[in-house]
Amino acid sequence: ILVEEVSTNLYSMQIGNIPPQTEVKIKYQYSVLHEWRDGILRWRLPTVLAPRYGQSGLAPQHEPEVDLLTKHDFTFVLLVEGLLSELPCMSPSHQIKFVREDDALKLSLGYEQDVLNRDLVIHFQQDGHKEVDVFSALWDQDINNQYCALLSLCTPDVTDFVSEPKIIKILIDCSGSMTGESIKQARIALRQIMQEIRPEDKVMIWKFGSSVEKLQNKPVGINEVDDDIFHRIQADLGGTELFKAMNSIAKQGNTFSVKNADIFLITDGEVWNEDSAYSELIDALGNKQRVFSVGVGRAVSTDILNKLAEDTGGSVELVTPDEKMAARITSHFKRLYAPRINLQNIHWPVQPDHVDEYPVIFSGDTAYIGARFKQKPEGEITLNAAYDDARTIAWTCGLSNKAYKTDKEDGVSVLARTIAAKEI
Repeated sequence: ILVEEVSTNLYSMQIGNIPPQTEVKIKYQYSVLHEWRDGILRWRLPTVLAPRYGQSGLAPQHEPEVDLLTKHDFTFVLLVEGLLSELPCMSPSHQIKFVREDDALKLSLGYEQDVLNRDLVIHFQQDGHKEVDVFSALWDQDINNQYCALLSLCTPDVTDFVSEPKIIKILIDCSGSMTGESIKQARIALRQIMQEIRPEDKVMIWKFGSSVEKLQNKPVGINEVDDDIFHRIQADLGGTELFKAMNSIAKQGNTFSVKNADIFLITDGEVWNEDSAYSELIDALGNKQRVFSVGVGRAVSTDILNKLAEDTGGSVELVTPDEKMAARITSHFKRLYAPRINLQNIHWPVQPDHVDEYPVIFSGDTAYIGARFKQKPEGEITLNAAYDDARTIAWTCGLSNKAYKTDKEDGVSVLARTIAAKEI
């Protein structure tokens, strides 16, 4: 067996020497950090690799094969433990049954089996309106008998922040893969977004597919937007030339009197990441244009969208047409006006050997920071930060006396593996 990461978050497994009529059972495990946003935890299990537009650049043996006539059935059971098992949950993608088993919640498919043709999504909803920050730390030992710690920070929304006037560049994917409910909900979301844009801001709107079409000739105030543009949002532009479209709009409107510019992208993201095209795009964006993207669909390829958000200081939201998509897009759009929380320094009880780079975080989001130590970290940890308007804020938490639960099968800490992966 050979397992390779052939692209970001894309793995290929080759298996040989299987005799005829032999059943092969493959078991793998991975860990994902929970990311609460606006009081919701969206847990996603990818089940299918949708066809992507463009050249993959992969070796022939790694190239994904697509056969629309092939059908793969699956069954599903999820055991939810701890505080999550007490929260309301639902699935916008599949019919799910819920059964209480002792202190855990067992989730399974509403039908005996389903088909692997869309990602499985489950939402967990926090109770009420929690307006307090949550800052905590876990620690454990790694395989070298050294120590690691993971900080988690979840912040409430800040509503009293006013950003400077800006140009908002809206780019909507109108390629053929957006056909149906996706493009309909994108059109509804665009109308709702128009209600959120402030009078002092300027807006530019494009649609793209195999080509890029400007729906306005220059940046205009919200009252000057032509109502006819909503009827022109159709999934009729062929392929998904994302890099060409993003490059085009990155260079437009920047000579206007408003200095700041944000790009709001709605796409199904089903394109291959081409390193040279991506580098060219980052150069075109410069350091003053953030990218806020919405990944739409039932099998979104998230690698490019996540990387764009990370490299530009923006943010990503994933939605399917089954989960109040228009409302989720509008909620994500409001992040353009939300203050960033700029993490500045951490006071550790002992000096760490390694600390993750500080992530970009907006109010209402979750951030994780991993660290490694030669000595056991004991005592309090303080995290200092500042909002965009220079207001300062600090959080303090203590480390538990007990280590995080170790994986029973191989003795290697889940926490240590997660932090090592982040560092790599």
